[in-house]
This record gives sequence, structure tokens and C-alpha cells, in this order.
Amino acid sequence: MKIFLRTAAILALLCVLPYSALAAKGTLTWVDNSTTEDGFIVERKDAGGSYAELARLIANATTYVDTTLTPSQSVCYRVKAYNTGGVSGPSNEACGIAPPTAPNDPTNLNVTIVP
Repeated sequence: MKIFLRTAAILALLCVLPYSALAAKGTLTWVDNSTTEDGFIVERKDAGGSYAELARLIANATTYVDTTLTPSQSVCYRVKAYNTGGVSGPSNEACGIAPPTAPNDPTNLNVTIVP
């Protein structure tokens, strides 16, 4: 019973949060196949664009959250390991599309109540 009530309370809160409070995030995960990396380079490209470095992470990292997505943005990611000897080849490409913005609020709501 407590779990249901907590879940219902969370869902009720989500229903009143503005859309911007639920902004899209891209969560990347990968397998660290190296034992000698100094860190990882996360790269991103927009649709039709070229890859550019988005972030440098510490050694043994296996997760990154991209909080810079804009509504309806189409992006692809890849990850490379690096150390003083150079940079590895890229991981596979992973792509996705951020959700669009919410529609405009309805206005001029009226009600007519008749007996």
C-alpha cells in the first residue's frame, strides 16, 4: 500500500511540473575494454554534421549524461579511450532524437452548467 501511495504521489507531481523541468537527457553507457586508458573522450554530432568532442572523462568511466540536448535534436554519439600513447578507435555509433517541446497551453476554457 505504501508503495502505491508513493508512486501515485510522484505521478501527481509529474503531472503538474512544467515540461521544461523534464528536459531531455542523453544517457550513454559503454563497456570499458581497456586497462591502460587515462580516460575517455565522448563525441557527439548533430544530424548531417561532424563529430566534435563533447566531454573528457576519467579512467574507468562507463557512463555519461548529456544535459545539453535541445527539443527535437537528432544526435549521434561515440566514445574513444585515450592515454599518453594515443587515442583508440571509436566505439560503435549510438543515435537518438530528443523529444519535441510541449504544445502551447490551451486558453479561454469555459463551462456551461445547466439544470
